[in-house]
Amino acid sequence: MRKILIISVLAASLSGSATTFAQDIIVLKNGNDIESIVQEVGIDEIKYKKFENKSGPTYTLKKSDIFMIRYENGSKDVFSEITTTPEPKPSPESAPPVVENKQNSPKPIEPLSFESLSLDGVKIFNTDGRLLSKDEVRNIMKNTPNALTLYNKGNSQRAAGWVFIGVSGICLVGSVVQLAAGSSAEDSNLLLSSLYWDVAAIAVVIPAAILLHSGSKNIKESVGAYNREMRKNNTAATLNFGITNQGKIGFVLNF
Repeated sequence: MRKILIISVLAASLSGSATTFAQDIIVLKNGNDIESIVQEVGIDEIKYKKFENKSGPTYTLKKSDIFMIRYENGSKDVFSEITTTPEPKPSPESAPPVVENKQNSPKPIEPLSFESLSLDGVKIFNTDGRLLSKDEVRNIMKNTPNALTLYNKGNSQRAAGWVFIGVSGICLVGSVVQLAAGSSAEDSNLLLSSLYWDVAAIAVVIPAAILLHSGSKNIKESVGAYNREMRKNNTAATLNFGITNQGKIGFVLNF
């Protein structure tokens, strides 16, 4: 009976990391991710519940703040278009028109292109929704050192956590072998030795769970840091030359 209980504790620890994949991920344009259960996708907004509080209140987000929704079945909705209301132009009576010198006006500076990353548990996808390998992620993050450091740290922590899980499994096997090798289940020394193996298995599961959780958190933070840094550097600028509404000649830099 004690073996069944200990094995159940270990199985629960392992299944805890698997549940991170059973939710919808809302990727915001500011680089943050929201683990959620999407209730409704409307014309201008979406409604969702937080994944960790399924019976809690329903939240609302504007589509203009969302980059992408990745659903638990692997499908996704990308909201890349931003609708803006054009500013009204001054009437001819109120101000003279601006005359642009098209021959001397340089072309607008194109915004920098970059791979926007999204996260599903600890799996990382590119803009097209393709699952990336660890080496591909490191290559994409090479120009954002802070994000790369967090990503490498997270992977190291998760690798160490799975090593501890393996050690815990070995301890459980040792406990079972110890009992099987004895001639009597009532042998107190045999039972005590088997108990030592059980305690060791449980003791190893605790740091394993901590390492797996911390590793997943650092990987999530690395994706957010990368997206924020790249969007901050992805600024479009235009330089115009001509006569302004005040009748003066000059350059205007818009960004």
